[in-house]
Amino acid sequence: MFNLVFGSVVLVLGLAIARKVGQRRKIPDLGSNEWMALQHGLALTLADDPALSRYAQRSRRWRLYGIVGGLFGTYAWAFFPFHDGLRSANPFVGLVVGWFVAGVLPELFVRNRPKSELRVAALEERSVRRYVNPAAWHWLAGSVVLTISAVVIRQTVTVRVGPSRADTAMVLAASVLLALIGATAVKRIAKRPQPAGGPDDVLVDETIRGLATTRTMSGWSALQFIAAAYLAPRGFFPHADLVHNTILVISFIGLTASWAWVPTRMMRRSSAVADPA
Repeated sequence: MFNLVFGSVVLVLGLAIARKVGQRRKIPDLGSNEWMALQHGLALTLADDPALSRYAQRSRRWRLYGIVGGLFGTYAWAFFPFHDGLRSANPFVGLVVGWFVAGVLPELFVRNRPKSELRVAALEERSVRRYVNPAAWHWLAGSVVLTISAVVIRQTVTVRVGPSRADTAMVLAASVLLALIGATAVKRIAKRPQPAGGPDDVLVDETIRGLATTRTMSGWSALQFIAAAYLAPRGFFPHADLVHNTILVISFIGLTASWAWVPTRMMRRSSAVADPA
């Protein structure tokens, strides 16, 4: 409980200080409409577009759901019936997991804006690569490699304390499910039909696609790094502490980069727009 309270206080103070510094430097708040517009190269005059505002409100609402779900998930994991005894469960980790799950899951469900009499056509082919920035691919690949490495090391050592085979299987199954959800979400975002609207509507829609894919990839890689950290083998084998701590440190770096670095690497995606018909 002390670790949870201490971690929460440090996090709140850090965010408050960062916001104060940002305000003094006239930097938009992280996650605000202005911040999203700047990160994607959208004109600030479109930052208050209703579609962008609805997307931001929906994202914040889902984050709240994720935090609550992560707290309940922590105790569900600790008292899961198909396990002998209790698992160690950290509520703070559960909150973090819930936060990132809420960044991936809702992107499966897309909403188009209301129809308009003015229509335009985007002539450039929409592909996943167009909306996912290279940093997101690199960190996701790193999270998968680290997870595989943790599992391979676990299978090669003979005297280990944890994680158990059952827990390892469940975490790997969750990773596979996460990959299916993440890949499907990114594909749906990129391939969904272009809503009707004027040139500004198309630019805003392109921005939302970029934001959604980046949010999905960021959450996906962060959750995978958390899985890799959990799978780090614990036991009695040569250099056990070094191996375990190395995986934890790399996981922490990857988690931080996925959360704080990947979203800042968004670049404006060019959008070929035809004359209104």
